[in-house]
Order: sequence, then C-alpha cells, then structure tokens
Amino acid sequence: MNNYQGDQEKMTQYKKSVEKQRKKLQAEEDDKKIVWYEYQKGAGEHFRKIKYASGKEVKTDFKNEEQKR
Repeated sequence: MNNYQGDQEKMTQYKKSVEKQRKKLQAEEDDKKIVWYEYQKGAGEHFRKIKYASGKEVKTDFKNEEQKR
C-alpha cells in the first residue's frame, strides 16, 4: 500500500512538472505570436508598433534613422 502512494505522489509531481513546462512553452509561443501590427510613415511620424499575444508591445522609431541619412 505504501508503494502505491509513493508512485501516486511521483506521478503527481510529474504531472505538475509537465503542466509547468506546457505553460512555459505557451508563454514563449505567445511572445512570438503577433496579434497587432501598426506602421506609420507621414504626419511627422515614422514608426512600427507590434503587439504580441503575451501583451508585450515593441515600438521601433525610424525617425532617427532618417535623420542620419
């Protein structure tokens, strides 16, 4: 009977570990999945804004690059 409980405890730890890894992989995937993309050139602005499924937003301002040319 004790051996059965030990095996059950190991299985529970394994399931928790697998679920934790699944969540980590999903978060990494969401960091790469684009849900919104905005690009503007004109009206005194030149930028690109990308929003990912994880909620992360990245804005790239091209105005400075134009001034270098």
